Amino acid sequence: TSIWTFPGNRIYLEFTEFDLDCANEYLEIRSGYDLSGTLLGRFCGSELRNFTSPGDNLLLTFHSDSGVPEAGYLAHYSVFSGEPLQPWTCSEYYAGYYAANITSPSYPNSYPNSTNICSVIYAEAGQQIQLEFSEFQIEYGWECQYDYLEIRDGDNSSAPLLARFCGHEGHTHDIVSSGSALYIKFHSNTEVDGRGYLAYYSTHIPGDTTDDSGDTTDDCTGLEVYFVTEGERRTISSPLYPSNYPNSADCTTLIETFSNDRINLEFAQFDLEGGSRCPYDYLEIYDGYDATATSLGRMCGTYATNITSSGNALYIKFVSDSSITKPGYLAYYSVNASSTDSRVDPYDYHGYTSSVVATTHSTLLLTAIAAYYVIMHHGQ
Repeated sequence: TSIWTFPGNRIYLEFTEFDLDCANEYLEIRSGYDLSGTLLGRFCGSELRNFTSPGDNLLLTFHSDSGVPEAGYLAHYSVFSGEPLQPWTCSEYYAGYYAANITSPSYPNSYPNSTNICSVIYAEAGQQIQLEFSEFQIEYGWECQYDYLEIRDGDNSSAPLLARFCGHEGHTHDIVSSGSALYIKFHSNTEVDGRGYLAYYSTHIPGDTTDDSGDTTDDCTGLEVYFVTEGERRTISSPLYPSNYPNSADCTTLIETFSNDRINLEFAQFDLEGGSRCPYDYLEIYDGYDATATSLGRMCGTYATNITSSGNALYIKFVSDSSITKPGYLAYYSVNASSTDSRVDPYDYHGYTSSVVATTHSTLLLTAIAAYYVIMHHGQ
């Protein structure tokens, strides 16, 4: 569903019902008129807060597979006068199971001068939020007195300060909230600008503990989600690498990219406890979003095979038992780009869209009926 209004206005989306099964359903919200627009969030579960568009258009995409459907969602949308955001007026985002991005204004072009904006990212109660930077270039100054990105551990400007970044330093610092909200404030002065920042946020299930350097200090639990794009080359490793991994580790990682692309996983180091059919410590890689996907191999000992996904996701599971430990593994993951330049939804898109115009005095209803129609139509 494409919602748009006249230039200078913004769209307010108010959810009164929301119940989507994260195993097979999600609602995706983008700015823009089609799937090339900036991804603002991909949502599932039973809680979604109200949403304010950054501009004069939104694209909503609802996905459901052939599993048992949940209740769906019901939302009211309306328009308000959308002159540039007043200082420190916050946009709201919701972190879900899948990673979504957040950027500086005008990214990937240079951000404008004299900018004051803030965003609040929410997760469901009992979950944390992980913020991973893919690119960071903001004017540097002593103690970041010129341009900066500030991150606080809560939903307001009085919450505990987690970091204030400028220059290039944010690129190597990932953030995990202690609770279910992160407050992000971006400020630029009247002079030098930069390319800005691109970051990915997702839910982080409590269980992993890290020291100040970011190294894992205990066995990991829960799922970590990363989104990689063409031109990036990132690392993934066993806990405590290059030191021996801990006993009783159970680590799961989902790496995803755009649907037209594939993921390469290349091993630089590999040393796990061995055994016939890897019954003790092992790394297993699945060709999809979870452990129900096809296994591409369970590996242990000192030999690992490089992997290329057949789709746009790899699910990685690392397990250690309660006895022998080894240095573990270090691998690089990157995108094997498609031959076409098109970039579409990272998940199946059924092609159903409708377009409506919102005016200042209108309030209309959105439901999952359209998506239900598409599911029934494709099921025939």
